[in-house]
Amino acid sequence: MQLLPDQLPPEVAKAAPGVLASLIALRWVNGSPLQRVGAFMGGATGSYYMTDWLLGVFGMEGHPGALSWLIGMFSMAIAHKVFGMIDSLDLTRRVNEWLTRRGW
Repeated sequence: MQLLPDQLPPEVAKAAPGVLASLIALRWVNGSPLQRVGAFMGGATGSYYMTDWLLGVFGMEGHPGALSWLIGMFSMAIAHKVFGMIDSLDLTRRVNEWLTRRGW
């Protein structure tokens, strides 16, 4: 049995483009497995929750799947960049230095 996009449950049809785009973008995301899973989740959830809002902001009608796909793809890039920025802060070392100065 073949399921066409208009035969899918509405929530699946809404989530699928962003999830697929995030899976595709995962190919180009470097980092630990945890970072990759986090970037994927960021892309998929960003796509799911932002699509309807952006459709309203830009006054766009039709093709929410295309917008969902783009958000999923670019959310991955943003999530990956955020993880990179967090790593570059070297928070563990900074917190340890701060605690040492405080005598802890």
